[in-house]
Amino acid sequence: MPVRVNLKRLEQSIVNFESVPVVKGRILFYGDSFFTRWRQELWGHSALESVVVGESGTECALNHGFGSSTAEELLYYYPRAVKPYEPRAIIYKTFGNDMLFGYSPSEVLEISARLFEYARTDFPEIRLYLFGPEGNRKPTTDHYIRKREYDSMLRQYAGQHEDCTYISIMESPLFFYDHADIGDFAKVRDDIFVEDGVHFNKKGYELFAEFFKKELASILA
Repeated sequence: MPVRVNLKRLEQSIVNFESVPVVKGRILFYGDSFFTRWRQELWGHSALESVVVGESGTECALNHGFGSSTAEELLYYYPRAVKPYEPRAIIYKTFGNDMLFGYSPSEVLEISARLFEYARTDFPEIRLYLFGPEGNRKPTTDHYIRKREYDSMLRQYAGQHEDCTYISIMESPLFFYDHADIGDFAKVRDDIFVEDGVHFNKKGYELFAEFFKKELASILA
C-alpha cells in the first residue's frame, strides 16, 4: 500500500508535545482535529473536569490530537507521541482525513490495526477505545457510504479483541434531537457544529465531554 501523505507535514505538532515534560500512565486521546480542537478550545475548562480529573483529584488524561492527521501519520508518530507516555488506555480516532487522501476504509483499518499491535506489544495491559466516525452537516453520499463501511469494520474489529471497546457518538442520544434518528449520520444535531459542519462548537464539545465521562467511567481514576 503506497503512502499517500507527507509524513512530515505535521511534525511541529509532535515537537510541541515533546516540548513539555513527559507524564506517564494516563488515558491518551490520539487522533485527528476532532481531538485537537477539543484541546484548543475547552481542554482544562470546567466542562472537561470530569474527564481530565479523576476522583483522586489528579489529572488523568492527555490529548495528543494533532491537525488533520491520518492513520498513516498516527502510526508514523506512535514512537514519539504515544510510546514514551506509557498510556493505560488509548482513545483512537481517525478516518475523515484519510478519505481526502484516497485511503479506503479497509486500508485505514489495516494501518490502524498495526498501531494497535504496537500498543499491545509495548503495554500488554492497555485498553483500546476505538472511536467510530462522526456524522456531519455537510456530507456527500460517497462520504456517508465510506464512513459507514469503516464504522462497520471498526466495530467488527473491536468485537474480535477483548482489549478493545468500540465507542461512537452516533449511538448517543446526546447528539440527536430525536431518539429515532440515533445512528443516522445525516441527522446529527445542527446546533453543535461550527460553520464547516464537521467540527464541534463549544456546545458540541461540552456534550463530547459528557459523552466521555460516561464511556470512560470504568477507568477514570
